[in-house]
Amino acid sequence: MALTTPELLTVSWQWDQGGQEWGFDPRRTSLPHPDETAARNALSSSEIDTIVLAHKWKVVRKKRDDLLIASDWTQGADVPSGIKTPWVTYRASLRDVPTQSDPDNITWPTKPS
Repeated sequence: MALTTPELLTVSWQWDQGGQEWGFDPRRTSLPHPDETAARNALSSSEIDTIVLAHKWKVVRKKRDDLLIASDWTQGADVPSGIKTPWVTYRASLRDVPTQSDPDNITWPTKPS
C-alpha cells in the first residue's frame, strides 16, 4: 500500500538543486515563490522520482525507528525472557525493514502480544 500524504509529511522534505537545499515536495506544481518554481522546474522527471523515492525511505525509516523506540522497554535486564524473546525477533525484523525493495509496499512485522 502506497504511503499516504499524512505519512509523507511526518518527515521534512530535503533535496538539493542548483547548489541550494529545498524543503518541499518536488511534485508540487503550484509554489508560492518564483525561486521554488525555478528549482522545481530545473529537475528532470527522473530526478524528481529519485527525490521522492529517497523521501519515502526516510519516512519508512522514521516509522521503523519510532517502533523500535516504543519497544525499547522490552529489552531491559529486568524483563523476563518469556516477554523479551518474542520482542527480540520483532525488533530484528524491524531493523530489516529498510532492506525491502519498495517503500510503498512494506511488510511490517507483527508486534508480539
